[in-house]
Amino acid sequence: MTEKVYIGDVKTLLFIGTLLVILSMLPGIGNLLSLIGWLIYMYGLYRWKELVDERPFKLGFAIFMLSLFQVIFVLALLGSERIALGITSFSKLIFTYFILSYPFVAMALVLKRLMLEYFHEVSGEENFLKAREILLYALFLYPVIIGGIIGIVALVYELIGYKNMPEAVTPHPGKEITLKGREFATLVGSLLITLILLYAIIPKYDFKVEKNNVRFYGKLSGEFVDGIIVYEKPCPGVCIRDVIVDNESIYEGPLEKVNGKQVVRVSIPRKVKEIKVILVGEGEVILELP
Repeated sequence: MTEKVYIGDVKTLLFIGTLLVILSMLPGIGNLLSLIGWLIYMYGLYRWKELVDERPFKLGFAIFMLSLFQVIFVLALLGSERIALGITSFSKLIFTYFILSYPFVAMALVLKRLMLEYFHEVSGEENFLKAREILLYALFLYPVIIGGIIGIVALVYELIGYKNMPEAVTPHPGKEITLKGREFATLVGSLLITLILLYAIIPKYDFKVEKNNVRFYGKLSGEFVDGIIVYEKPCPGVCIRDVIVDNESIYEGPLEKVNGKQVVRVSIPRKVKEIKVILVGEGEVILELP
């Protein structure tokens, strides 16, 4: 029979790391607490790997890599013009960020659920199973605020699990990580939800007109065309000075930039066939509409 090993210091590391992650919700110092908490937690997982079971450390490292890919992927998509043009407020920016992050968060939570299952397998602590089940609800509700709140509740149960974990456990060396059908279905479901929500928030246009460095995206709306004029070159100040339709100026501001490019949102009668865009230092560009 395998002898038990002492893990008192390891469970303390896991407890402190998780506690700091929970406290990262505090304004001001939240990011610093999150970083410190994550480093302590990963060290605790490494010590757990050395003494008890290597699976949680592997899962924790995979979650860390997913977080890095998430940041790179989401920032790249937020920088794409079609998505950026549809972000008209700070609240919509936050919502779009959550939607784009959702597949990565779903994968991370699936791996976290496995990690909690393995901690329960070794320690017998029931709070790990409670946290695991709560995470399932957090996973599907992540794009809305309630999902984050439920995730915090799961962290609290996980924290209690580390506190109540026995001081000595039996090592579980050489066990494999197994992704069950339920977890795989969860990943597929989260991806489908993301695609549906993205389709809903990405602006759709009926036509596009380009000339020189000016683009016009138009969407038919009854007897009007709602459109966006984009000056393709990034500029530090005003690039589009005026927009003229039927010899009348329709540009009243305010100055709006998307990815450093000036944009002008307009609504014009559908019968209009020509838009004159006056550029600073470049004269006028005439866009002929279909």
